[in-house]
Amino acid sequence: MPPPPFVTTALPAFSGLLPTHFVFGPGAVHRVRGFVPDGARVLLVMSGAGGVDASIVGDQVADVAELRWRGEPDVERVEAAVAAHAAARPDVVVGVGGGSVLDLAKALAGLIPNRHHPVTDYLEIVGSGRPLERDPLPVVAVPTTAGTGSEMTMNAVIGVPRAGRKVSLRDARLVPRAAVVDPELGAGVPVAAAKACALDAIVQLVEAYATPQATPLSDLYARAGAEIGLPAAADLIGGAVTAATRSALALAASWSGAALANAKLGTIHGMAGVVGGVTGMAHGSLCGLFAAPVLMETVAELRANAPQSPALDRYAALARLADPAAQRAEDLAMWIGGLVRAAGLDASPIAAISPGEWPAMLEAVAAASSTAGNPARLGVEALHRVLEEVAGT
Repeated sequence: MPPPPFVTTALPAFSGLLPTHFVFGPGAVHRVRGFVPDGARVLLVMSGAGGVDASIVGDQVADVAELRWRGEPDVERVEAAVAAHAAARPDVVVGVGGGSVLDLAKALAGLIPNRHHPVTDYLEIVGSGRPLERDPLPVVAVPTTAGTGSEMTMNAVIGVPRAGRKVSLRDARLVPRAAVVDPELGAGVPVAAAKACALDAIVQLVEAYATPQATPLSDLYARAGAEIGLPAAADLIGGAVTAATRSALALAASWSGAALANAKLGTIHGMAGVVGGVTGMAHGSLCGLFAAPVLMETVAELRANAPQSPALDRYAALARLADPAAQRAEDLAMWIGGLVRAAGLDASPIAAISPGEWPAMLEAVAAASSTAGNPARLGVEALHRVLEEVAGT
């Protein structure tokens, strides 16, 4: 009997976005200069981590303007950075740091050529979502943490304090020209921060794999990232802070960025974005804290109203990557919950939020762009239960 055909059903149409170049491995940071044109004026945005300095861009450039950055970008500080560096007329932006630094680098790349309108005009939800009229500057992204995968995406997350939200500037042209991922740059990251980043990466892999908006391209990256990222996150949180663990998580984080960039996320990120805007907590910690409760509510909703949903099988498949004995979608939530407890994340800032603020927060979660990718729509009562569980009330 002849073997069955490789493809038995028609594949869906899809498109994708990825960096033009991707470089991975120890010492990869020395490849950055190859992506910076001769005679270029460079805006170098850095967190100061990893012992990197201006020599990263090489000596063939005309000028290097350095911007050292701490914390997450917000509208006011981004406006100030645009005003401070536009006069130098940079030709390329190089970002070296965690997800916040890479988001800032992409934001500046987009906003410096389009500085004739306020930043908020270009933002989703809190602004008008105005498109960027002029092409952004090319970006070279060099992550020093293994979490957000920002080096692979087209969005830059910006805080809007007056609205208590974190929202995105999005444009396909913001996908970096080059993503240069050197796991050795993560050697100096504090263990607590590395744990939060690992949780961010695995949540992105889970949500991108389970969303109904997944594509064959996003599935490729989500599955590959989960295969190495879930065990590596467990190793890191269990105390195995090694070069091998850093390497696996660095690649898994990049693959999580590629997956979300070509699919969608879900309600875990919807909660993290809103609560992060209110509390200022680290995004990875929030993703970890909300992961298990949101997954449990999502699975319960699917079991009750959409028992044939492919997401249930996908959650179960991911659970088996983490624990070969796992059988059910619920097992994934339980495994992540155990991981979060072992990480010792601090939920006290969430517990400190006044219950009077909860209705507006949950309304914002329901309207968040990430929430739209969840496999099941969670009603206000379900979201309220999630917040209660995380806040410990």
